[in-house]
Amino acid sequence: GLNNSEGCSKSALEAIDHEGARHMGYLSEFLQGLGNSFLELRPDQAIVAGGNSDDYDLHIQAASAVDGSFALIYSASDKPYSIALSRLSGDDLAGIWYNPRTHTYHQKFVFEDIGGEQRVDPPGALGAGNDWVLLLGQSSKITEFCSR
Repeated sequence: GLNNSEGCSKSALEAIDHEGARHMGYLSEFLQGLGNSFLELRPDQAIVAGGNSDDYDLHIQAASAVDGSFALIYSASDKPYSIALSRLSGDDLAGIWYNPRTHTYHQKFVFEDIGGEQRVDPPGALGAGNDWVLLLGQSSKITEFCSR
């Protein structure tokens, strides 16, 4: 087996106390806050129009609701990327950043122009370990999710 010097804990009880385990709990709470809307999500990598990478530390993963009312985009770093808002329905589109490391929302914004590709830049420092979830969708849907 692996020993502790190779990065793995000796037991599951030790792993519970790791910082990453706390972050997974925050992310779980975030997803539970979507309620039944979570069940509407399906993978949708086409919403990431540019800036994605196969590199583990720079990868961006996306999902959108079947009806196009909202999308979640997880980025493993603070690297800017482009999104295709045409993948979403409606003309009153907004976004907000969710920080899975602190369980907080940051910088809600409204898109003035919903055509073409839009560049987004997650808040914070560039590099691995600065992951963010971008919650996109109809402005009323974003407000609803953030108030839960």
